[in-house]
Amino acid sequence: MYSDKLSIFGDRDILENTTAYVQEHLEGVAENPTHFDLFVDKDKINIVKPLIENLSLKYKFDFKWSKIEHENWQDNWRQYFTTIEVNKAFTVVSDWEQNKKVNSLFKIIIYPGMAFGTGHHESTYMILDILPDIIKPGDQIIDVGTGSGILLIASMKLGASNGLGIEYDPICKENFESNMKINNIGNEVEFKQISFSDKSNYSCDILLANLNKNLLLDFFKTAKVLPSKIVISGILYLDLEELMGKINQLNLKVKLLKKKNEWICILLEK
Repeated sequence: MYSDKLSIFGDRDILENTTAYVQEHLEGVAENPTHFDLFVDKDKINIVKPLIENLSLKYKFDFKWSKIEHENWQDNWRQYFTTIEVNKAFTVVSDWEQNKKVNSLFKIIIYPGMAFGTGHHESTYMILDILPDIIKPGDQIIDVGTGSGILLIASMKLGASNGLGIEYDPICKENFESNMKINNIGNEVEFKQISFSDKSNYSCDILLANLNKNLLLDFFKTAKVLPSKIVISGILYLDLEELMGKINQLNLKVKLLKKKNEWICILLEK
């Protein structure tokens, strides 16, 4: 099986901004020292191609298209994966380094697959960084846009009682389940494939949503019930003003706002 690979070349800030605009149409991303490889959903090629043309003119970056086997995508991912020490609570390691000794309280093991969520990206890193301060033993967690399941793994290690990972992309399910198994997490966590804009009741103690701006706006527009504590990430700083309009409309209060490079993470409470 082959994937369509879009390689983009330029300054890191430009590559991150570009990736954010098309992320909902991707199967995965490999961040290399000189460029990003974006693996595009075969059904979204006709959407991404004109988007990239316009973005390249706006941000002045080069790009090229090619095809790659899924297995080679994983090899590419492995080549540039590095251990991430997030804080005193978490260190993220690859499955081939799962026996590596770490200084943190918990080790999160991630198996390479066609799913977002390794801890490398600022949006995931910031959520991992604040989870130890907000999760209490027994909490019920819902993770919207769960991808690899890394945020649920972290939550369960902190003592959450159960978790639900919601993802619109069915290709993530196998990777999600592999990551749960390798981290010794069982039936207390469930994967559910639905659209992020479905009218759903998100009754839980803490809701995590690591989505881009457009998906977050759709999510907030259609969610029937939201919990009292919500963490959102995957947002570019330049989109903050637009997003705050919706946050204020929902009478949510910003309890914490973190910024890392061009990205922000927000803790909201009712």
